[in-house]
This record gives sequence, C-alpha cells and structure tokens, in this order.
Amino acid sequence: MQLPTRWNLTPTTRYPANCKGPCTPGALVVPNMSLASYAVDLTPPGSDYYLRQNQMDFGVRKMFRVRQYTFSGQADLFNLFNSSYVQTQNVNYGPALGTPTKILQPRLLRLAMQMRF
Repeated sequence: MQLPTRWNLTPTTRYPANCKGPCTPGALVVPNMSLASYAVDLTPPGSDYYLRQNQMDFGVRKMFRVRQYTFSGQADLFNLFNSSYVQTQNVNYGPALGTPTKILQPRLLRLAMQMRF
C-alpha cells in the first residue's frame, strides 16, 4: 500500500481472541496486501541539520639541498584541536535515535621525508 507519507504500516490486522462478530480469531483481515512495512519520516526533509564542522589542520615543511639532491622533511597535524564532530547518526526511530554512528577522525600526525634527484 503506497502512501504519500512515510508511515510504517503493516499489511495485516488480526482480530482479538474474544471477537463477537463472524470472524475467525487470528485470521488475517487483508490477506492480499503485499507490502510488509513502510518507513515514516518524523521530520520533514531539509529541516534537521548537523552542527557545523570545525577542523584545524597544520603542516610545516623544510627543504634543503645536498649536492644535486633536494630533500624535504614534512610534518602534518590533522584535527589539531581534536574535534569530535558527529558526521552521521542513527536516524531510525527507537531507543538509539540520534546516537552517533561516525565521528571525525581523532588527532593524527603524519611525518614525511622526500628526496628528489
């Protein structure tokens, strides 16, 4: 059953065991429905945003020559202030709603040495 909203609908309904009318307890009310469930958006699209991401990277490089060779040493520090920005979170309704599933990578140091000849 297609609906314009994203409500989660189940295709069957069961009568209660103490049904007074002409029904079979436990029988399916609409047995020909084929859609098992339908997702429901609790907030309209484009209305809920993550916080702004702030990340500071820092790098230094020193180049020097020895005869015909050029050497360069480099140090880079990524996520200098160790921000824990939430990149993705659980959007499914339930007890885990809003739980972060991915955060910004922690502080990382990269050291590099390069030789050109």
